[in-house]
Amino acid sequence: MNILIVDYICTRGHVFFNRIHINALMQTGHKLSYVSRKGYLEVPENAEYYEIPEEYYLHQTEKQLSSIQHIKYDIKKLLYTKSVANKIKPDAVVVLTYDALSLVFFRVKCPTFVINHVNVDFLSFWYRDLATKLLPNNFIHVCLTKRIHEYMKSRCKNKKSVYIPHGYLPEHIQVNEKENVVFCPTTSSMDKHLLNSIINNGEVIKYLTEHNIQLVIKSNKQYGNVASCITILNGFIHKKLYQKLVQSPIAIFLPYDKSFNYRASGVFHEALSYNTPIVTSAIPIFDEYKNLVTYDFQVKSPSEFIAVIEFVMQKSEYYRNLDILDPCKYWKDCFIVQNR
Repeated sequence: MNILIVDYICTRGHVFFNRIHINALMQTGHKLSYVSRKGYLEVPENAEYYEIPEEYYLHQTEKQLSSIQHIKYDIKKLLYTKSVANKIKPDAVVVLTYDALSLVFFRVKCPTFVINHVNVDFLSFWYRDLATKLLPNNFIHVCLTKRIHEYMKSRCKNKKSVYIPHGYLPEHIQVNEKENVVFCPTTSSMDKHLLNSIINNGEVIKYLTEHNIQLVIKSNKQYGNVASCITILNGFIHKKLYQKLVQSPIAIFLPYDKSFNYRASGVFHEALSYNTPIVTSAIPIFDEYKNLVTYDFQVKSPSEFIAVIEFVMQKSEYYRNLDILDPCKYWKDCFIVQNR
């Protein structure tokens, strides 16, 4: 089969995810071609790579354009993508990231796999729900967790959907020495009550101080005065610092709230790839990972947070049976079905 891989949006936060799935798709043995912004996708040097014209991407001075103008730019990218598809006539298309409001204008004849990141969450907006339901019947929705897949099937009953796990890179980089850091990369879906209860808790501050541990919080929010064992990083984090914080901390803390129930955490799967322990809030989206983690990683209180940090500091193996998250075999099965 000839597979055309497309990323017309080029989200910075999806680079690691794209690396996982391009690697998985390469392992299927099919011929791959790519359409994206110049230099965005990490592909082999001799890859057949079609560059979307740079003028279709917004620059810093244009970021304040309206949503409709943003969609117009995205439609231009998709029209270019369609011209590539008409030229090379792929047997299937894989869209790594999409916005339903622009993708609804994209039409190709072959099976088209569209990967859902926050898209399923956005079905709560009537206009995005409508745009999703107007997508052609040859589009197959890829859901990155089983919970997301079940929700998609209930919301869009007439649409084809499959479960393909977010996946991980089976590198398991072993860092010789852990940094005395717990890294917390917060998002707009952060459980503010849980995080505030932890950073303002006397027992947590005492524990971190006695063990010389820094709780490093990446946030756009100003926290005011915090204990000396807590560091707030505002604004952009350089790539090298981010990699260090993800690859070699004592643990990564992900205090998501319930609004994160139909998304897959990229940072969570980066932690799996680097054998970095994770600590999360107790929300249902993480329940399906319980059999893959060797300890109880979900916390509801400061005391549970301390207990998990104490536990992982004594361990070196945190995960098991991660092979079931390998997306390659799921992609192979999808293409076999399409070839029948």
